[in-house]
Amino acid sequence: MGQIPRLLKLLAGRAANLLNSSEVGKRLQLEHKTVRSYTTLLETVFLVKTLPAWRPSIGARESTTRKVYVVDSGLLAHLLGADPKRLGEDARVTGLALENFVAMEVMKHLEWASTAAGLFHYRTGNDEIDLVLEDRSGAIACIEVKAAATLHERDWRPMAKIRDARREDFRAGFLVHAGSQTFPLGDRLWAVPISALWA
Repeated sequence: MGQIPRLLKLLAGRAANLLNSSEVGKRLQLEHKTVRSYTTLLETVFLVKTLPAWRPSIGARESTTRKVYVVDSGLLAHLLGADPKRLGEDARVTGLALENFVAMEVMKHLEWASTAAGLFHYRTGNDEIDLVLEDRSGAIACIEVKAAATLHERDWRPMAKIRDARREDFRAGFLVHAGSQTFPLGDRLWAVPISALWA
């Protein structure tokens, strides 16, 4: 059990990324099964949260690699050894901290939302979407997070692909960014500032 604090710190460095239990186990000299058990324990006590991958085929979801997040953003910053200046200026920290923060805020909103939805991540080939929400009817919405105010078409291209592939089920895609404006990116796609999480 003495390895759990080290595991938590290592998971913080991988926040908002895929959880590879074998790789983490090698770093900590633990069996990958032990890493999975300890990660489950950390999730049970609300220190981390893992998300399964979204797949159009429901049966394929549980066999995919999960992403890991640290539940509290202050704890994440502490574990990373990051002060406010570093959070804003160090690209190695800013992106993962912002995605982690947005994911945790979305999870909070889901707890009181009138429509129940599952939360997933999506990755296939070079395409990645940070968060995919799916309700019981199969309707989906996507959220991508960018720690930048300047956006490029490649930033929302994976969401557009999902929209085009799941025409009827796709409700909306949101690109959460560091700017201050909300503006359309195309059919059912929007760029929204981080402050929209509280609007």
